[in-house]
Parts: sequence; C-alpha cells; structure tokens
Amino acid sequence: MKRTIIMSFALIFCLLAGCGGGDTLKGTWKGADSSAQEAAFAFNGKGGLTFTDGIFFDKAPGTYTITGNTMVITFDGWDSVRSYTFAVEGNTLTMTAPEDEDYAGFALTRQ
Repeated sequence: MKRTIIMSFALIFCLLAGCGGGDTLKGTWKGADSSAQEAAFAFNGKGGLTFTDGIFFDKAPGTYTITGNTMVITFDGWDSVRSYTFAVEGNTLTMTAPEDEDYAGFALTRQ
C-alpha cells in the first residue's frame, strides 16, 4: 500500500513537472516559410521564442502556447496573433496556417 501511494505521488509530480516529454519544440529550427523566405524560430521550452527572417527581424522576441497540435504565436512584429497546426516528425517541424488566413506556414529543420 505504501509503495502504491509513493508511486502515485511520483507519477503526479512527473506529470506536473513535465518529466519525460518536455516541450517538443524546444530548440532552434531553421528553414523557410511557404513563400520560400528564410526563417528561424528558437523555442525556449517555457513559452518564449525568438524569430529571425533574414530581412526584417533578427532574434525578435515572442511567446507561444501549445494545445494538442495547435500552436499560437504572439509576436509584436506581426500584425496579429497567429495560430498554426503543427507536426514534428524526426527533425522536421511543419507549421501550417489555417486556410482562411493570409499568413505563411513554415517548413523547418531542428538545428
């Protein structure tokens, strides 16, 4: 009984602390947007990011949240909050913009 209680607390702690999984996006990802413009995101694993596009922005700060396979990015350099459906397969991150929006998606590789 005592062992079951200890294991239950360990499991709860691990779930709350993010043991094992962590943020799938944590790290630096480089590639291009859907119009072939160079782009890079550095996700800190705690909801913060920097964005570089090679033209206007160089390590500009922003924030992100993840719910399921949806990522929402807030970045002062963009005119609005942007939502993406995302998928990570191996070292590839694909961020797809909703069809009814006019902003670009991204195809990126983990660095």
